[in-house]
Amino acid sequence: MINPIITLSNQLFLPLDLIHPCSFTPDHFNVNYYVGTHVTMNSIPHKQNQPKLKSMHDQNIKHLPSSYVFNFFSFITIIFTLHTLPFSSPCKKYAMHTFRSLPFHFFLVLSCTQLFLGVVSAGPISYNCSGYSHFPNTEFATNLDQLLLNLTSKSKDQNYYNYTVGDEPNRVYGLFQCRGDINRHQCKTCIKISTAELIQACPDSRQAIAWYDYCLLRYSDQFFFGHVDGPEFHYRNDKLGELPYEEKERVLGFVSDMVKQVPRRRPLMFATDSSSVQYSMFSLAQCNFDLSYEGCEMCLKHVMVETESCCAQYKGWQYHTPSCSVRYETYPFFNGAAPHDELQGILCPDDGTPSNPLFKTDLFSLLFNLSGIAAASGFSKSFLGDDPNRVYGLAQCRGNLAPENCLGCLVSAFYDLQRVCTNSTKAVLWYDNCYFRYSNESFYGIMDEEGLYTVSDLDDDFNVNHPWHIFDVAENASQQQLMSADLQIVDEWIRNYHAQCTRDLDTSQCSECLINLTAKVRSCCQAKRTWLYLAVSCSIMYQVIFRSTEAPTPTPQGILVPPPSLGPPPKGI
Repeated sequence: MINPIITLSNQLFLPLDLIHPCSFTPDHFNVNYYVGTHVTMNSIPHKQNQPKLKSMHDQNIKHLPSSYVFNFFSFITIIFTLHTLPFSSPCKKYAMHTFRSLPFHFFLVLSCTQLFLGVVSAGPISYNCSGYSHFPNTEFATNLDQLLLNLTSKSKDQNYYNYTVGDEPNRVYGLFQCRGDINRHQCKTCIKISTAELIQACPDSRQAIAWYDYCLLRYSDQFFFGHVDGPEFHYRNDKLGELPYEEKERVLGFVSDMVKQVPRRRPLMFATDSSSVQYSMFSLAQCNFDLSYEGCEMCLKHVMVETESCCAQYKGWQYHTPSCSVRYETYPFFNGAAPHDELQGILCPDDGTPSNPLFKTDLFSLLFNLSGIAAASGFSKSFLGDDPNRVYGLAQCRGNLAPENCLGCLVSAFYDLQRVCTNSTKAVLWYDNCYFRYSNESFYGIMDEEGLYTVSDLDDDFNVNHPWHIFDVAENASQQQLMSADLQIVDEWIRNYHAQCTRDLDTSQCSECLINLTAKVRSCCQAKRTWLYLAVSCSIMYQVIFRSTEAPTPTPQGILVPPPSLGPPPKGI
């Protein structure tokens, strides 16, 4: 099988993934229609057919999702691939046989593009070049080169970074941020591409931004870190017409619930959600890491106001600013859109002691070891290394979770630790089915009630009128060997309760932790339909499912709980 290579910039070669031509979704079909017609309209043998083809194109393609913006080099590679194929290649024979036929030309591009190239998922969405011009061989140009080199280098190790080079008036500020669901290799690749292409797109600009599906790259001669500013733009897919009012409101509610979680999900400030109730919905939102909680919230609120008027009535849209972005589609477009272990909460206390490479090496080795043991027994704790780089860890899965599901959840934690809490010597990660904690200090057998909670907008007075159910499940969990208990109440709804402690605690500590948690639940969450309270040493949740037509109410993500001295917990979302 030929693996085409395309050149995107000097000394940058990227092999593209292969996608079978029969595996497209309808959206991929439309994408290839777009590509095929554009290639055809620019091919010399078909100049006489351009008016007819352009009419076909204009009738069928209006606005495409930005992930479908293809790099020009892909077109070159299509031609290169055809000319370099062995003459016996089925694709080439098909091409030579049908090349004179305009309708078949489209199918040639459709098949060959996908068979040999696939979709360039890191394609550019948009550029913005602004500010005064600068000239080569000046101090600003030198500083800019140094900045971009540094940002590219840092993308090997982390998913976001900002940097400053030089002194006024030639100082240059820069930042990159990768999407929260991609891995380090994808991030590094995206930043390399965007750096090379931004230089070409904005060769003499003192301010520039490149938006990609997987990353954002920005530089400026003006300080912008932590600021919410423009420019902004949107794409929408209106070729399928507008949604009925009820569906539009449902989409807005779905996306809004997800967006509310983003400011609280530090350090990534990133969230995704999906639903299959009535029809499929997928959404993603992210803020730049340099924003404060208030800045992220303000940016996303502005985006949601704008999308309500420009985009929400369509089956697919995305809205971008330099500081935040929101996207909605009816098909999966982000990593993890398939069923997976949802990361419910992250706690990365800043103790002023950054981790070092040796600590990180021991951390990943420890997690690897703990995962295997916990998969078999549901629980494991151990430490690795020598002081001052010793790391203590604890892994636990939910109740009687099957070993393979336990292992799968802890593998998710392994990968997530490579993109969150990257410079912390202690962290807690909560998932639907498992829990992982590490620290540079021993914490075994020490009860810790610090944590976060999530709560839905919907009111539900069941627990106000029947408060004993919460206490029942909490008391039962503290008496079980696995320190885990479930309770289900069925009327016109299915009401699920779950409580659990980490198994390094003894019975009395577990009981105390859950009793204290139920008191906090009564002040923040008791009158709501769905809530989840996650403490470092114990957790308790309540979820309601309508018995016939309604799926589980999506559980929003974490809200950081302040210490008691700061007053009562913040009001729920």
